[in-house]
Amino acid sequence: LKKPRFAYGLEPTHDIPQVESDPHYTNRYVNFHENEFLFRFRTAGKNIAVEISHILSDGFGAMILLLSVVAVYLKKGGIAVEDSPMIFKPGEEVHPSEWECGYTEVFSPKGPAMKVGRSAYIPPGRPIDFKEYYTARYNMSLDEVRQKARIRNVTVAVFMSGIYFWAIQQLYLEDIEAGKARWGRPLRLQIPVNLRKDHPTRTMKNFSYIYSPEFTISKPHDALDVDQIIQLIAEDIRYERHHQTVEN
Repeated sequence: LKKPRFAYGLEPTHDIPQVESDPHYTNRYVNFHENEFLFRFRTAGKNIAVEISHILSDGFGAMILLLSVVAVYLKKGGIAVEDSPMIFKPGEEVHPSEWECGYTEVFSPKGPAMKVGRSAYIPPGRPIDFKEYYTARYNMSLDEVRQKARIRNVTVAVFMSGIYFWAIQQLYLEDIEAGKARWGRPLRLQIPVNLRKDHPTRTMKNFSYIYSPEFTISKPHDALDVDQIIQLIAEDIRYERHHQTVEN
């Protein structure tokens, strides 16, 4: 990432990034002024991890990169890997549209409009230093999660977001009872969503949109249960998909 005069821009390089050990703190700060790569590969034991800045790509692009690198690694170990559109092979011709900006291709040159709302509730406490991010890992049955989401006629992302949002509500209620928060603050959750399903594109650059469902609790009985929050998120995203992100 360079800033020659007025604005930052990406410049190609032939330098090769070095594989690093995977420390306790992941997703560490990238010092743009030290010509650091905007992505990292880390290993620890049998784990291979990739960290990538949203300046380069989003979760979809990061998954493509990780799958492609792991496929090469397995092949070098003599393990056969089936062809997949999610796996890019070294030496393949790069399609020009992979470098294009999906926002300017699908939307206006400015991209989707930014949303500005009232200041929302933030749990009190000391923020984690921006150089030290924690990683929480949980093991769960994907089939069971999908089944629970299917019963509610929502996606897995909406289902999991609903549980997380409910937990935020519980923290808010506890802080009100302890005198650390006041009634009437919006509760808001930001959910990044891959736009490629609604707007097909070959871009590997960041092409996600942030949905921001919210609700306000003014009295104790305004609190919502998990299923109510899940449906609120689903309806909010459904509305915004058809009334906001599709507009040019």
